[in-house]
Order: sequence, then structure tokens, then C-alpha cells
Amino acid sequence: MRCPDCSKFVPMETAEPEAEDELEIDEEGRIQGTFRVDRNCEECGTTLKCATFELDDTIDQAVLDAHTNDEGKDGPHELSVEADGAEVEESGGGRYKKNLFTVVVQYTVTCDCDDTFKHDGELKSSPVAAGEFEEQV
Repeated sequence: MRCPDCSKFVPMETAEPEAEDELEIDEEGRIQGTFRVDRNCEECGTTLKCATFELDDTIDQAVLDAHTNDEGKDGPHELSVEADGAEVEESGGGRYKKNLFTVVVQYTVTCDCDDTFKHDGELKSSPVAAGEFEEQV
């Protein structure tokens, strides 16, 4: 792709994913979030293309039931989720193969009723081909 700032065809580097909104979890244990990945000019850093990745997963019901059925825990259980790290996995490429990008986010779920409940997991987006990234220039 041609960079408007460098005025030449340049290779692109993939930036780290950025959260467009915070990860959210509902009372059924469904986790959702949106991340954006930019592909930048390798020489000057200008954003040339970007894509948005929707992530969605559900915590195993047995994990939630084990926590919410604990004796001595009264009242509603307010779950919260926090991203512990996000990265882009690149696959494919090569001769006649699509270059695919996937966002992987590590997360931790906690409950406000006590400090002992903690569930770690991983969200993985569906792959997006490099050709599906939107041009920004």
C-alpha cells in the first residue's frame, strides 16, 4: 500500500490491539468486548488500515454455579471482568494464502461478594483477512 506521508509503497506493521470499550460481563457469564487493530506504515507510523474485532464468550456455567451456590454468600453476585492483556495472532500468508488476523485477550473475572472467587480465561475473535481491513487514508 502507498503511504501518503512517505509518498511510496511501504510494508505495514501491525499495532497492538486497543480496546474500543471495556470488557463487560452479564449475570449469565457472557463476556463481550470490541478491539481495534491498526496496520501502520513501517517507516513513519501513519495508520493505513484498521479493523474492528468483536469478542464474545461465555464462562462455563459449572464455574458460576460453584461460586453462587457457596454457603454463607448472601445477596446478588456482581461479576466484573478485566482484560489482562491483548495480542494479535497472524497466520496464513505465503503464496496464494490469505493473511489472517485474530485478536486474543486474556481476562480475569471476579465477584464483589468476596476476594476468593477468581476465574481466568481467554477470548478469541474470529479471523479477519488482511484484505478486509478498512483503508484509513
